[in-house]
Amino acid sequence: MGIRNAGTVIKEARLRAGLTQDQLSEGICSLVSLCNIENGKKGVSPSTFHALTKKAGASSEVYPLFRDSKDFD
Repeated sequence: MGIRNAGTVIKEARLRAGLTQDQLSEGICSLVSLCNIENGKKGVSPSTFHALTKKAGASSEVYPLFRDSKDFD
């Protein structure tokens, strides 16, 4: 399962929270992974998505989960 446009959602939440990528990724994923997620180069699991948005102070409950792009369409 993945989250559509997750990188954009995470980046916007991080910026609203005033966190650097290093601060947000600490204890959740590597800095390189977060950079790749935010830039759309790498997907993100639902559990990591929830952890990152929670740390950034954003609710992840409003973002639907999709098995694949066919499920999204």
